[in-house]
Amino acid sequence: MRSQTKKKWEDLLYGLWTDSDNWKLMADGVKEDFKPFKDGEKIFKSIFAIKLMGVVQCNVFLLSILRNYKALETNPAKTIEFIEKFTFLYSAISKGPGNAIEKVYSKHAIQIENVVNDKTNNQEMISNEIQKIFFSLKKDLSELLPSKEVFEESFANKLSYVKSEKRRQLIKYVLGKINNDLQPTDEYSIDFDNVNLEHVLPQNPEQWNLTSEQIKPYVHLIGNLTLLDRKINSRAQNDILENKLVHFRESELDINKDLVEYIEQCDSWTEHEINERQQKFADLAYTKIWKI
Repeated sequence: MRSQTKKKWEDLLYGLWTDSDNWKLMADGVKEDFKPFKDGEKIFKSIFAIKLMGVVQCNVFLLSILRNYKALETNPAKTIEFIEKFTFLYSAISKGPGNAIEKVYSKHAIQIENVVNDKTNNQEMISNEIQKIFFSLKKDLSELLPSKEVFEESFANKLSYVKSEKRRQLIKYVLGKINNDLQPTDEYSIDFDNVNLEHVLPQNPEQWNLTSEQIKPYVHLIGNLTLLDRKINSRAQNDILENKLVHFRESELDINKDLVEYIEQCDSWTEHEINERQQKFADLAYTKIWKI
């Protein structure tokens, strides 16, 4: 027979997983749906990114936050952003085991439920306890972080271009984050519906005097990819490097300004430059953009 404590935990978790309203908010919610939340746009972006990564272990904790948002007495935006960064490093790229983090998220989701449903807690007590839970969650997850070496080994393979809409959206997310890091202000955001993924060295490299077989090991690496406006992308196509640079210079995205500057310095675009740019992206991702 299950113990009363275990049954209580299972019942609480079942209640979270069957919370249809908040499931719908997580699965289909748009930015406007998060307006009632403080820092709602940030919360939406983080939840959207996690959904893009195809990771579900954190959902029970996120459901608990959404269900109890008004009672938390604490803004959860930074904690949700932390989960987004951890999910990228641990799950989306390094493919860490899901059972380890599932236990962490379930434990802390139950703690939130217990705190907000304890009638003896006043607002100040709830706020303090929720902050402790958030701190504990971050500590537990931080102990599971992959090393930089493990992350970098996985970075190339997990972000290689394939004909999968989910993978393409994930690569757009990563390149978009890199672009945001490169731009001097936060005034501009990318409309991903209006940009395509562009191969610098084209998939059909005849004009580059190369064969598809020769470039197969590196043409789809994220180091060879960038984001480009659809109209510019259609003009660039399989052109030679010199002509492609003309099109890249039309772009206002900082990731393309950085790319043009790098190619002009190297005066070439070969496997070496692609791998070097890829290594730069991996280092930037781990030590700055998704650093926690």
